[in-house]
Amino acid sequence: MSFVLSTIVTLGVITAVFFLIRQSLRRSERLTGTQCPTCGREMDRIHRNVVVKAISSALPMRTLFCRACKKKRYRVKPLRTAALPE
Repeated sequence: MSFVLSTIVTLGVITAVFFLIRQSLRRSERLTGTQCPTCGREMDRIHRNVVVKAISSALPMRTLFCRACKKKRYRVKPLRTAALPE
């Protein structure tokens, strides 16, 4: 009985930590921006491959491409914030 309870508690803690990390990544300006970190230009979205699609099921990601630098970058989709009623 205690093994089942400890397993449930452990899974709950792991899930909570995962969601806290996920939320903090999605709030990060550095990881959610669409500006190229090298040249500062706006990057374009491109098609994702199978690996990025699999990762996106846990952490929503975008694949971006900088035409000036010719580099592919991965960014986390930012959180949507609801507008507060006035």
